[in-house]
Amino acid sequence: MSKEIFKALLRIKDKTIKKFKQSAMSNQVLVSVGLILVIAIIFLGAFASFVSPYSPLELGEDKLSPPTTVHPLGTDNLGRDVFSRIAHGTKISLLVAASAISVSLVLGAGLGTVSGYFGGFIDRVIGLSMDALFTFPVIILALAVSVMLGPGVTNTAIAVGIALIPSYYRVTRSLVLSIKERGFIEGTKAIGAGDFHMIIRHILPNCLSSLAVLTSFNIAEAIISVAGLGFLGLGIQQPTPEWGADLKIGREVLAAGAWWPSLFPGLLIFVMVLGINLLSEGVNAMFKVGITRR
Repeated sequence: MSKEIFKALLRIKDKTIKKFKQSAMSNQVLVSVGLILVIAIIFLGAFASFVSPYSPLELGEDKLSPPTTVHPLGTDNLGRDVFSRIAHGTKISLLVAASAISVSLVLGAGLGTVSGYFGGFIDRVIGLSMDALFTFPVIILALAVSVMLGPGVTNTAIAVGIALIPSYYRVTRSLVLSIKERGFIEGTKAIGAGDFHMIIRHILPNCLSSLAVLTSFNIAEAIISVAGLGFLGLGIQQPTPEWGADLKIGREVLAAGAWWPSLFPGLLIFVMVLGINLLSEGVNAMFKVGITRR
């Protein structure tokens, strides 16, 4: 299974490079700019321990200090260094969003494959369940699940992951219905290939490119949802550094004239989502998949 998936990923890589070179200049600009923004923020999170001048949990005496040479982005209401918190918050926010995407991809693609391949009663039951979930906006569904599970890093990833399952289900089911009608599928069935073999060796590898494009859209929604839950107090809790939770703290001190604790976490969310959207729009146009946002 892993060997076939790995080969499919290598083919996607080669196809992506080829598509990029053949694509219009506008698409190349979108992908390039988006990739630069995304990689820059990922590097900030990956090397947070090296670039942060202070511990994100370290309390200081200079509370609500504006940006200075000592604290480049100022301090919050507890004297914690804002730059150190958003750097470490980047790592946590992205890891939680990536975990949520993994949950939704595995469950959504799995259910979509089973539903589309086997059809019948199974397809009807799963389809009706997914349609019920799809009627809710992602953030509302994530809020509902988060209320049931409670706050925390793991529960936030699960809540956002569950909220994104229906989008993967719909795309995967549609792809499977199309792929299983192709001639090579019928030919493989005729020589006695089993259902598991058909799904792993032929169905899923042909879905990967479209699922990759969908993931590029969904990761931005996952980041916004994780931050939204943290901002509402239902996601990652203080004192853990996280964009949404820190944005909430910053909002509370805006009345005191302290703009920096809310500006910089919000700015990072904006730049990351902008970069992902530019990248996903360019990739979507390159592959002409036609996937739209929920």
